[in-house]
Amino acid sequence: MSKAERAALSTADVSATGLVKGSVVMAYLSANPMRQWIVQSHQAVRMWAYNPTGMINGQIPKYVAQFSMSKAGALQNVSSDVKEFIKFVDQSGYLAAVDKQNLVRGTLLEAADSSNKIAKAMSSVPNAMRRVGFDMGEYANSLVHAASVFEKYKREGQDVTKLEVMDKMHSEVRALSYDMNHAGDMPYNQTAPSMILQFMQVPHKALLQATNRRLDAATKARLVAADTILWGVPGATLVSSLMGGDILPDNPKLRETVVYGFESMLFNDTLRKIFKDDSINIDFSSLAPYDMQGWAAFFKAMTSEGMLGAITNSPAGALFLKDGSRVQTAIQSVGRFFGVVKDDYKDHQEALSVINDVLSISSGWSNAVKAHIALETGKVYDKYGNVIDQKAHPIEAVMIGLGFPTANQRDMYQASKAASTKSKDFKDEVEQVMDEVSRYYQRELSKGNTDIEYITKVSSFVLKKYENNPEAQAIAGAWMNKNLFQNKEQQLIYQMMKAAGIPEGSSLRDNIRQMPVSEDQKQMMLQRVDDVEKAIKKGE
Repeated sequence: MSKAERAALSTADVSATGLVKGSVVMAYLSANPMRQWIVQSHQAVRMWAYNPTGMINGQIPKYVAQFSMSKAGALQNVSSDVKEFIKFVDQSGYLAAVDKQNLVRGTLLEAADSSNKIAKAMSSVPNAMRRVGFDMGEYANSLVHAASVFEKYKREGQDVTKLEVMDKMHSEVRALSYDMNHAGDMPYNQTAPSMILQFMQVPHKALLQATNRRLDAATKARLVAADTILWGVPGATLVSSLMGGDILPDNPKLRETVVYGFESMLFNDTLRKIFKDDSINIDFSSLAPYDMQGWAAFFKAMTSEGMLGAITNSPAGALFLKDGSRVQTAIQSVGRFFGVVKDDYKDHQEALSVINDVLSISSGWSNAVKAHIALETGKVYDKYGNVIDQKAHPIEAVMIGLGFPTANQRDMYQASKAASTKSKDFKDEVEQVMDEVSRYYQRELSKGNTDIEYITKVSSFVLKKYENNPEAQAIAGAWMNKNLFQNKEQQLIYQMMKAAGIPEGSSLRDNIRQMPVSEDQKQMMLQRVDDVEKAIKKGE
C-alpha cells in the first residue's frame, strides 16, 4: 500500500500538458536528429543580412571555430578578441540554455532530471537523439548569432567588456534569434492551448520581428528583405488565389523563387547540375521560419470543424487522436499481435511489422522507411500505398530520409487539399440552398398558403441551377435523407403526403387528424387528399 501511495503521489508532479508536448517533441523533433540538426543550424543563414561584413572578412567564422575548438580542448592559445568573445558567450548563458529552448522544454527534459530511475531510463534515448540533432543545431545557430552581434559591436569600436554594452548585445542576440527562451515565451505556449499551438510561435515570432523595437529600423529592413529573397513572399499562393486566379509567374524557376524563395531554387538547380537530372525537385519550404501553413490550417479547422477539429488537426491530435494516427496504429498493431484486437479484414501481425509500426511513431524512422522504399522502387508512396511520384532520383530518396519530401509530394498534397476544399465548399453551397428552400416551405405554410403547386414551382426554380449536376443532386438527396427521413415528424408528413397520392388515400383522413403536427400542416395534407379524390372522380 505504501508503494502504491508513493506511485500515486508521484503522478501529481506530472503535467498533462507537458506530457503531451514532450511526446510530440520526441516524435517529431528528438527522434528526427539529422533533420533537426539541419533545420536549427540553418537559421544562422539570416546573419548574412544582419552582418555581411563580418561574414566576408572571416571574423564571424573565426570566432565560431576558435570558440568550439577551445571548448573541446583542441586549442589552447587564442587571441584577446576571441577570449572576449568566449567570456561574452559564457556570461550570456545561451549555450547552457539550449535544452530549455521553447520548442523542446517539457516533460522529457524534466524526466531526465528526475530521481525516478524508470523515468530517467525512458527519457534517455529520445534525449540522446535530441542532443545529437536539435541541441547541436541550436548550439551552432546560437553561436553564429552571438558571433555576428559581437563582431559588429567590436568593429564599431564599442567596449564589449562593459556590462551595459554586453547587456545590450545579449538583448540583440535574443531579438535576432526570435527570443526562444523562457522570458520570450508566448503566453499560449505556457498554458493548456500549447497542446494545439505547440509549434505556432516560430512563424508568429518571425513575422513579429519586423516590429521588434530592440532592433533598429535598418536592421529590420535588411532582415525582412533577406527573408523574402531567401524563402519567398509569405502567403504568395494565398494572395494569388484571393486576387481571383493564378497571377504567379509561369516560368518554373521564377515561380519557385517567388513562392519558395531563391534558396530553394538555388539548392534544386545545384543538385540538378551535379547529378545531371532536370527532374530533381525537392521541397525545402520547411526551412522558412515564417511558414504560416500551420496557422492557416488552425483557423480553417476552427471555423469549419470547431474546437474539436482544431485539436484533431494539431500536432498532438495528429499523433494521438486522428483516425489512423501513428500512436493509434502502433497500439492496434501490438493489440493484434497479442490477440487483444481482432480485425476480420486484417491479417495477424508479425513481430517485425509490429516493431515497424511502433518505431514509425518517430518521424526519423518513418522518413528512413520512406527513403528505403524510394531507393528500392524508384517511386514515392503515400501512407495508403498510392504512388505520388513515379520517378524518384536517389538524391531525392536521401533527402526524404532527412525529412525533406519531393516537391511533387508537396504539390500533389496542395492540389488534393484545394480540390477537397472546393468539394466541401460546393457541398456547403448546395446544402445551404436546400436549407433556404426548406425554410421557404415552412414560411409559406405558416402563413396559411396551401398552394403546393405554386410553392413547388418557386423551389424548383431555385434548384434549377443544379438540374444537370449529378453531384449536386446526390448532395441534395443526402440532405433530404438527413433532414427529412431522420426527423420523425417530417418523416411522418412525407409518408402521409406520399400515401395521399394513392387512390385509397381518402382513408387517411382520420390518421391525418391524429398526427402530432400543426393544424396548417394537417389542413395541407387533407387538401391533398381532397385533390386526389377529385382527380379520381374526374378520371372515372
